[in-house]
Amino acid sequence: LLADAREIIESARAGAYRSVNAALVKRNWLLGKRIAEEELHGGRAEYGRGAIKELAEALTEEYGKGFDAPSLYKFVEFFRAFPILDSLTLKSGGLLSWTHYVKLLQVKDAEARAWYKEEAASETWSVRTLQRNISSQYYEQALIEVRGQKGGLDSTVAALYGVETRRINEAVRNNPDKFPAGYVVRLTAEEWEGMKPQFSTSWKSPEKQGAQQPSQIVTSEKTRVFPPILEEGAA
Repeated sequence: LLADAREIIESARAGAYRSVNAALVKRNWLLGKRIAEEELHGGRAEYGRGAIKELAEALTEEYGKGFDAPSLYKFVEFFRAFPILDSLTLKSGGLLSWTHYVKLLQVKDAEARAWYKEEAASETWSVRTLQRNISSQYYEQALIEVRGQKGGLDSTVAALYGVETRRINEAVRNNPDKFPAGYVVRLTAEEWEGMKPQFSTSWKSPEKQGAQQPSQIVTSEKTRVFPPILEEGAA
């Protein structure tokens, strides 16, 4: 009986936490969107600063802490980094807190930020772990260079967009106009053997992601082409 009671209580707590956290993230996004719209309507930086200052004072008086001017600016930054609300829905089904998103705003590259977001959720990174990985440029170090081209393994790109590696290879094969010769490099067996040590203990290990060998390198310039192709089903 005690075990069942504990399970019910813990399940309810977890559900409540998820609901409250999701509501907080959505609230901050909506506030950021509304403030950004007001700044655009005002058309002047001075107007924006004045409006935020007045809003911060009014909200703080009515709702207490958490709505000071720096917080409101952070909400706007959050909206601009993730302008589509549905983009906050995680492929892994995991959960990120508002504090996680604040840390993600340090990452200016949209592609890298998207990877950190999904990886933090799927691997249940704590805020401290996320900050450590961002500070150490965990994702950026995954980019490799071969024959003068810098990019990522097909399996790494697949993990970035939450699809199977074969979907990335199908997209490349079926869209030659978007991936002309030179943008995707097929590794030789010798090149792969020389690179294997740097992947052996890393998240980017093709073995961990089920990649066949030798793998392909997709240049960093072309990894941005995948989202519309995958969404359209053109792969």
